[in-house]
Order: sequence, then structure tokens, then C-alpha cells
Amino acid sequence: MKQPQRSIPHFLRQQSEWQLGVGSVLMLGVIWGVDYLLNVDLGLSILYVLPIAAISWYVNPKLGYWLSLLSAVLWFAAETHRVTDSDMVPFLVWNAAVRLAFFGLMVTLLAQLKAAYRQEQKLANTDFLTALLNRRAFTETLEQEIQRSRRYELPFTLAYLDIDNFKQVNDRLGHAAGDRLLKDVAMVLRQQLRTTDCQARLGGDEFAMLLPQTEQQQATIVLQRVFAVLSQLHSDQVVIGFSIGAVTFASMPDDASHALSMADKVMYSAKGQGKNQFVQAGFEQIPSREPEVNKGSAEK
Repeated sequence: MKQPQRSIPHFLRQQSEWQLGVGSVLMLGVIWGVDYLLNVDLGLSILYVLPIAAISWYVNPKLGYWLSLLSAVLWFAAETHRVTDSDMVPFLVWNAAVRLAFFGLMVTLLAQLKAAYRQEQKLANTDFLTALLNRRAFTETLEQEIQRSRRYELPFTLAYLDIDNFKQVNDRLGHAAGDRLLKDVAMVLRQQLRTTDCQARLGGDEFAMLLPQTEQQQATIVLQRVFAVLSQLHSDQVVIGFSIGAVTFASMPDDASHALSMADKVMYSAKGQGKNQFVQAGFEQIPSREPEVNKGSAEK
């Protein structure tokens, strides 16, 4: 059985911003209504924190500040309703101001915490050198695309890229030159791939490209353009090349690891044909069947 602390955040993340906004205001209204109708002070002001925190974290801190102001006003209205002595009103105004300051401080801290959390997530999902997705983040993205493509019966293409003779670049020219080459490759992938595509550095000199809803002919156009621009890159004193293996999945692979393994095999078939080639393959989900390499799509 799921624990409440796990299920509630999951439920809130599934809601749209307007649903969370309306829900937070309604919750605030219910809290105030109970607080207003009671003739004794039960310390319900702490409950005002709940809708403020929800709207600040899951929607927008700016809305959290507005909700903080509304909460302070509603709390003040509930308190003055119970007080008969007019001399107490200044004290209630002071208490309302203190609560407003507390609510505002809470929203500020939540905003800073959320910004730090997002930055940590970005660092955890991004390759530090190229700013592309890293292997873990790309694998998660690929897994989601497999599930989506399986559900809607859509094809997708996965390409594996390896820089030929990259080790020689590091050995002869130094790691700084190797790093520049990796950054140049990443820039080409970002510029030449479509906005709907995804690119990642899997590690070392290996990159991956995910083309959702892309059949083999469409993938040929996109990846040949990428290959052509990559071929214009050069390194002093070292002859480099780019071996690209692409698999179009008309039927879905078992999982992300299976898909990457198929694309990796096609990439190595490009290396086996002399390196610096772009090779495509089609995949059908048949037991023990390897991807069928389309040698006619090789580009030297």
C-alpha cells in the first residue's frame, strides 16, 4: 500500500495549474469558514499554510504571495468576528501582519528550495561538458518514448554515434582539444536535429539521438544532414570520422537497453565497413532476430 506522503505529492503533480489554483482557494475558503464559525480560537491559522505551500510549490511563488495576503486578511476577519472588545483590534492587526510576514517568508523559502531542486535535477540529468542529456536521463526519455510509441503504434528512430579516432585526438593534441571536439559535435546535434528530437552524450565519445514519430525515410533525411555537417569538422594532425548507426523501430523493443543495444550494433557495423559511415536498419519484434541493416543507406 502506498504511503500518504508519496501518493499526495504524486496526485498534486498530476493536476493542472488551474486545478491546483482553484483547489487551493477552495481549501482556503473551507478553512476560513470553519475558523469563522467557531466561537473559540483553536489555532486553525496553521492550516492556512497548506494551500499556500501547495500553490507556491506546484504552481507559482507569485501566486503564493497573493494567497498569503488573502490568508492574512481572512484570518483577521475570523478573529475580529470573535472579539467584542474594540481595544483588541490593534493587537489583531499586529498579529495579522506577523502572520502575513510568516506566510511570505515561507513562500520565499519554498521558491528558493524549488530553484535549488530544479538546478540539482538539471545537473543530475545533464552532461557537464556538452550540456546534453547524460546516459541516465536519455535512457529515461527513451523508455518513455517506447511506452508512448507502443501505446499509439507509432514508429521512432534511435541513432548511435561514435567519433572515429577520438583517442588519437586526446593522445596527440591533448584532452583540451578532445573536449572542444565533443562540444562541437554537441553543437551540431543541437542545431541540426529538430526541436522534437532528443540528443545525449552517453559517455566518452559516444552520442545518441532519438527521433520520435520518425519513419526510416524521414530519419534518412535528418541523419544524413547531421552526418554531412559533422563531416565538416576536423582536427589538426588527426583524421577523424563519425560512425552513425540508426535503427527505426516499427515494432517496439523490449526496453530502452534493448533499443540502445540494437543501435549500438548497427553503429559497429558501420565501423566494420570502414568507419566514417552512416548506416540505417529496420527492426521488427521477432524472437532472436537482429536488425536488418540497410547497406544502401551508408554514406562515406
